[in-house]
Amino acid sequence: MSTRALDSVAPVPVRWRVSHASVVVGAWVAVIVTAVVVQPSAALRPYALFAHLISLAVGFGAVLCVECYSVAWLLRRTTLERVTTLALTLDPLIWIGLVGLAGSGLLLSPHLDRPLTALKMVLVLVVGLNGVRARRLGRDLRGFLDQHASRGRHAVDESTGRHAVVQVNPEAAVALEVGAPAEAVGTPKLPLRIFLRAASISAVSQAAWWGAALIGFLNTMSHS
Repeated sequence: MSTRALDSVAPVPVRWRVSHASVVVGAWVAVIVTAVVVQPSAALRPYALFAHLISLAVGFGAVLCVECYSVAWLLRRTTLERVTTLALTLDPLIWIGLVGLAGSGLLLSPHLDRPLTALKMVLVLVVGLNGVRARRLGRDLRGFLDQHASRGRHAVDESTGRHAVVQVNPEAAVALEVGAPAEAVGTPKLPLRIFLRAASISAVSQAAWWGAALIGFLNTMSHS
């Protein structure tokens, strides 16, 4: 399976990606404007803080779960099929957690004039935009895996030149490895640039989530 095959799977127009990024940026701006205009009462703070912590557990917890499975794949303890399926399954939870964090954060009286709080808002935007990239990568890999599995089930009989349906171990069919021989059935070569793309998404995600969580902790301690 070549790099060209991966690029040909379910191409998404540029306007699709731009529109999703625009929604993220628009929602981020709306959150900032609302935080400036709305002045919540102090009585709401304990409930907002509880919702904030729950949202962090849901969103960040789902992210860490995907990251752990990704590391397991690098250590050859699981398949890319499982990692991709898990990432696409948990993607809604990650977005729910992010939206919950933004919504509950409005009720925590954020001081947007403080450098740390401003940095946290930038990190939240980075998390959202990086999430758009991650969703696109997940769909690309899902299409690549499905295409490879379909190709693996239809082999050509060299003696007759006809296509024959063969049984392929589903686990072997998705055991992708970086730089693995492309000729081996069930072990196609995962393009290095796709691997680096996934690595960059993972690195940005971890840096932004941990950074935002740390700043949130420092802000909470300063209010106590």
